[in-house]
Amino acid sequence: MKESSTLYTGLDVHKDSVGIATADTGRNSEDRRVGSLGGDLAVLD
Repeated sequence: MKESSTLYTGLDVHKDSVGIATADTGRNSEDRRVGSLGGDLAVLD
């Protein structure tokens, strides 16, 4: 039987950019900054 896991994704939205971060489940998990995108809708799509 496969074990399931959860990955949380966060978006920090600003006028000119969107920052992206992830974190695993659990109190002691580290968050990781993945990167950033431009702030317009076409880039986010």
